[in-house]
Amino acid sequence: MAFFRRWVDGRHEAVKRAAALAKVNEFVNKRDSLLASLSPGAARTLRKSGQVCRDIESASAENPMMTSDPATDPRLRKLDELMWTYLRLLSIEESLERFLETNGGRICPR
Repeated sequence: MAFFRRWVDGRHEAVKRAAALAKVNEFVNKRDSLLASLSPGAARTLRKSGQVCRDIESASAENPMMTSDPATDPRLRKLDELMWTYLRLLSIEESLERFLETNGGRICPR
């Protein structure tokens, strides 16, 4: 029956949307946590990099790739990945600096 099939398909789509939304929320929470843990200097550096990425996005809008939807432009996806990786690297760098400060600059505590 077509009615039942649409109902089942609708239920499956709702479950998929809920799972996707949960993933997005998890990512946003993790990103916000990393941003909150950055020092003011690292946060400033990240903002400067973000501005460069926004400039690249603007330039990309003037010269779109073959996609009709800007959200599917692979250059923009790569910029997002780059910024996420850079945020994680800044967070790791600061964690290592804190570790070295608490251990007197020694990697292996004695």
